Amino acid sequence: MKISVMSIAFRDLYRKGEMDISDFIRICAQLGLDGVEITQSDEERSVHGRVEHALEETGLSVSSYNLNLPLLSADEAERTEAWRAFQGGLRRAEALRARSVMLFLGPLEYTDPDEERRRWIEMCKVCAA
Repeated sequence: MKISVMSIAFRDLYRKGEMDISDFIRICAQLGLDGVEITQSDEERSVHGRVEHALEETGLSVSSYNLNLPLLSADEAERTEAWRAFQGGLRRAEALRARSVMLFLGPLEYTDPDEERRRWIEMCKVCAA
C-alpha cells in the first residue's frame, strides 16, 4: 500500500502566504509519504517551476492531479471555459507524470435534479473520452 496526501490539506496556509505547494511536497517527503495529490487551484498559487523542482528534489511522485471545475454549470460560457481548463489540467497532469486525475464536476445548482444528472452523465462521458 502507498500513502499520499492531498495538497488541499494545507490550503489555508497557502492563502495566508505562509507556505506554498513546494513546501507541502517537502513536508510530505519528510513524513515518509510515497506521493502527493496536487489540486490545480493550489498549484496555481505557486511560483512556476517550484513544483517540478520539489518533486525532483524529494523523489516523490504525483499520485493524482485534482481538478475542481464548474463543468455542470447551467451557463454555457462558464462550461466552455471549464472545458478549456480541464484540457489544460490534463496536459499539466501529464507533464507532472501524475498517475491519475481526479475530477470534481460541481458544484451542483440544486435547481433541477434531472437536468443536473443529465449534464453530469454527459460531462463524465465527454471527459472520459
